Amino acid sequence: MKSKLQSQSIILVLVFLHFWQASRVRPVGDDYTMLRIYTDQGFWSTLNEFWMNFGGNLSAAVMRLSLISFSSDASNWLGFILYSLITSALILISYLILFAWLNSKKLYQLNPKEVILCLAATFIFEGLFTPGSSSIYLFGAASGVHVWPICILIITLALITVKEKSKLIGVRLFRFGSFVTLGFVIGNSGMAEGAASLCLIPVLIFMTYRSYELGFDKSSIRYLQSLFLGILFGFITIFIAPGFKSRLSRDSQLVDLSGNLLEQFRSSLVSFSGELLTHPIWLLLLLALPKMSLVLSCMSKVRAKVLTYSFLILFVLTVLGSTFGYAAWHQSGGLLVLFTPGLLAVSALLSHKNYRGSMKTSRLLSTGLLLVATLIFCLTLRGLYFQEKRSTEWESNLVKNYCLQLRGTGEKFLGAEIRYWPLGLGIEDVNRWKWMSDDYAAWLKTLGPVLKPKCIESP
Repeated sequence: MKSKLQSQSIILVLVFLHFWQASRVRPVGDDYTMLRIYTDQGFWSTLNEFWMNFGGNLSAAVMRLSLISFSSDASNWLGFILYSLITSALILISYLILFAWLNSKKLYQLNPKEVILCLAATFIFEGLFTPGSSSIYLFGAASGVHVWPICILIITLALITVKEKSKLIGVRLFRFGSFVTLGFVIGNSGMAEGAASLCLIPVLIFMTYRSYELGFDKSSIRYLQSLFLGILFGFITIFIAPGFKSRLSRDSQLVDLSGNLLEQFRSSLVSFSGELLTHPIWLLLLLALPKMSLVLSCMSKVRAKVLTYSFLILFVLTVLGSTFGYAAWHQSGGLLVLFTPGLLAVSALLSHKNYRGSMKTSRLLSTGLLLVATLIFCLTLRGLYFQEKRSTEWESNLVKNYCLQLRGTGEKFLGAEIRYWPLGLGIEDVNRWKWMSDDYAAWLKTLGPVLKPKCIESP
């Protein structure tokens, strides 16, 4: 009874942290563009603007705009809070599904300690030099493109494994249509994520024809095919949009491919490899491998291989995609979400091969585990602290910047940034980028009813 109460208390604390973290989310980066267009032209015109000038990733734009539009007048931040909470829920559900799947369990068979493990994993995205938590929970425009499609894919695959209880043609058509729609959302979000999904589904279909070890049966194949069809359609839609060509010309790393393609590839490879290697979770699992050998040996080897393959193909496609564009730390959200489960899968494979019946962890190894766990805890606290600090500064600056604009003094807007030493990677704001400042200024002009009463003109 006491153990159950302790588990419930830990779960409540971790859930509360997600709610608190979400409550501190405020607009950032691309949000200013979306808010500027929405307040000026409305919902459908905003989507048309994105289609014509930014690309065919309309799924992410629709989901993002549908929520943040509630906060477009700055009277509340409910839209941003809900978006962050949905992101948290998607990641948690995905982790629960993957952990149960690796252990050949149903979701309801997970014990409280396993639920706590999955819930704790939703916080460990911070790297030594990069604000991973901010890229996933704060930078919603990035997480909608890179994180949501990965989570939706995992959840959709889990839904496909659910046995059909009805043989009615209407039910089957509904399931077919649902999976095509979900596939469209997955393929129409991020290019690397969509391409990785297109590579994964045929593998799942082929393996299901040979055995049912992945959890799919013969009836699942048609739904996997419908999911693939939706992903393909959504993926193609990205490229046929007029805005895709416009965005390429703006981001233009394609102007002189013959001269800099290899250099771009090297830069992207170093960027994303460094991003992952400076996340200490891999070191924690490596040190814990001997101690976890018995638990890991119970995991499905075939499923661990599929999960490892999925992560590797996403990594390769993310690197290749940024080679033809630009590499940025916030593009690695999908990789970070799959990183811990992928490492767990690799650990299971290594355990099968090398660590069965291994000796107890030495005192030195235990000390190393404690140090790395402490480091991860400190990095997580750092991320939460800077998100809180940024939120407080941003709200204060919103009023100050509106007053500056009202006075027409031409002074530079105050920004609220998160930049980690020593590389300076993180959330940049209106004080640094002209396009952000211009969109922010246009949006500010629409906020008079809320901000003007707070703005007292100096004598």
